[in-house]
Amino acid sequence: MARGRKSSLPHYSPELWADIQPALQHLEANTLRWSEQVLVEQRSISAIAGEAGVNRQTVHKAVTRVLAIVADHLEEDLRPVLVWVTEHQVPAVMALAAQYSGAKADTKSSQM
Repeated sequence: MARGRKSSLPHYSPELWADIQPALQHLEANTLRWSEQVLVEQRSISAIAGEAGVNRQTVHKAVTRVLAIVADHLEEDLRPVLVWVTEHQVPAVMALAAQYSGAKADTKSSQM
């Protein structure tokens, strides 16, 4: 952040950040870490870029990517839901989830 200027980026509470994690699960770890530092911890993009050894634009692009996803989900008033379903219901539930996450539906069930 430049001296004397306030960031125009939003500030998210830790609770909101936790709530939106399901929408962000397909993003890379660095994107999530840097975005949390900027949006929740209110750290400057410059400081994070310096620590990570990347340029400011890289961190800014990561934060912008997260903001776009969050805006879509908050605009639609979506909420994360954890449900247990039978094996034959998994493809339908995953297809529905993919409509809202922007990710390709993975209808393979995970074996535990």
